Amino acid sequence: MHALSAVPFALSGCQPRQPETPLAHLHGQQWVHGAYEHYARAYQDLQARAEQRTFDAYGVLAEKGIVALDALQSREVPFHITADVEGQRFTFQRYVPERLTFSADMSEADREKATAAWKHARQHIHKDYDEIRRLDGALTSLLGQLQQVRSTIDRTREEQFEVVLQVGELAQGPPPFALPYQVSARDYERVLLLLLERLEDDRGRLERVESAVVAVGFTVRATDANSGSLAANVRKVLLSVVEETASSPPRTATFPEEKDKHDALVARGRTLLDQVRSSQEFAAWQKARSAQQLQQIGSLLTVLDALTGVPASAIFRKAIDLWSGNDDYLSYLQALTGIVPGGGKLAETLDQAVEVTRTVRSGADGLRAIEKGERADVTEGIVNVGSRFARDRVERQLVFYRDADEVRTVQDALARTDWLNRAR
Repeated sequence: MHALSAVPFALSGCQPRQPETPLAHLHGQQWVHGAYEHYARAYQDLQARAEQRTFDAYGVLAEKGIVALDALQSREVPFHITADVEGQRFTFQRYVPERLTFSADMSEADREKATAAWKHARQHIHKDYDEIRRLDGALTSLLGQLQQVRSTIDRTREEQFEVVLQVGELAQGPPPFALPYQVSARDYERVLLLLLERLEDDRGRLERVESAVVAVGFTVRATDANSGSLAANVRKVLLSVVEETASSPPRTATFPEEKDKHDALVARGRTLLDQVRSSQEFAAWQKARSAQQLQQIGSLLTVLDALTGVPASAIFRKAIDLWSGNDDYLSYLQALTGIVPGGGKLAETLDQAVEVTRTVRSGADGLRAIEKGERADVTEGIVNVGSRFARDRVERQLVFYRDADEVRTVQDALARTDWLNRAR
């Protein structure tokens, strides 16, 4: 962006035309308010689209996905959920043998059990295929949204750098376009500072959207053969995301006219200005920045929507690690708590899951008793014991619920959530 200017990309061999004054039909404070609201609304719309698309995928998981994961676990056929290392798509890997085979060391009871499991898996193979296709689509959609959101976050940071650069240019000379009647360079600087603060707020909200996508995808993955965790864990994470999003709606795009609020936002913009100027990130960006000017925000939105490349950011790569690695999933859950911004419902849910999982795993004797079929529960926490698939993995499971009452409470609360229902 050249914050409020309309600067086209310069084509090879062509001279760039002079920037045009945006919203030239306005003047005075009308222009100041209109300029701020024009660009604030552009990013507000971008956020709304990103959130709605992720909630569309969440709706599929809530309505069909959790039941499907329960069913897949009950077939006693190991399955793996993983994102490819390029970050292009999720895949389900599941092998149901065409023929039933026995080994020489199997007892008659083992043969009967293997026969029953094979028949059960074969009986539902076509239905399971449809469920896997639906789950695969929802997860791959989330992966695509993660790419879009991360690209938008990175570009938002560049927009902030452009604002900082233009504030510096204003201190040394005239603005890049003729200011409207009764609009001073000081007025224009104030708009830039308010937009700088606004972009920081937008970026923070998009980072919460991003971390929620990573958390939901990982919790779905934790139901696979590397952990066998309870499919209902996904409900708790989804409910946390919905409640956190509903409790912090995007700021309105209206100009902050109340004096105290306006002055506080301008002051925060100045603080951010100093922080960005002194950062190594800004220095590196300036060094690498092309002389060719970026388009203004309004035009940039089309470019953002068309992005297809895989972001190379550290956060995106960490997400792919969580969705593709084969280490103990508790280590990934702990890493996830470092990605999710603190203070919200989602962070609270993940912190509890780490705590309860550690508590459950500390009772190793009880877990081994479950594996042997000698007992069906643990002292604290709800583990998945609904199938041999799950019981064989009980020592690797992630535990999100303290007791059965919490499972019912979360299920009922999620079913009453209007926002998620609208996304279905």
